[in-house]
Amino acid sequence: MFLNITDFMKAKCTHWWDTESEEEKEEEEEVVVVVVVVVVVVAVKVVVVVVVIIVVVVVQHIEVAVVIVVMVVVIVVVVVVATVVLVIVIEVVVVVVVLVVVVEEEEEVVVIVVIVVVLVVVAVTVVINNMTSRESKTCF
Repeated sequence: MFLNITDFMKAKCTHWWDTESEEEKEEEEEVVVVVVVVVVVVAVKVVVVVVVIIVVVVVQHIEVAVVIVVMVVVIVVVVVVATVVLVIVIEVVVVVVVLVVVVEEEEEVVVIVVIVVVLVVVAVTVVINNMTSRESKTCF
């Protein structure tokens, strides 16, 4: 079944002779990975909020096209860092639409509140998805 002991050690299966401590180590590694992913995603979202606030509040005279370019750059960074591409695309589309609509009306407080709410909802969704989408490992 295995060519050598290295192949056996690399296998991601749980056998009846495995010790409980090895299973616990695997679970701890999964939790660490989930925590790291969540922290990175939340950190990137905080950066997005800061960039949007700076663009909307400080540089009110900026054109909408430049705002969209900034958001596209942020999208690229987020997609490279995180794996939940669909959620991020939806989030960015919502943020860009809100910016386009509200920048014209110059209601900064509404923009900031809406964007923060959207980012919090998406962050919570990502956390829930990460917690519920752990794949079970089985051996045949």
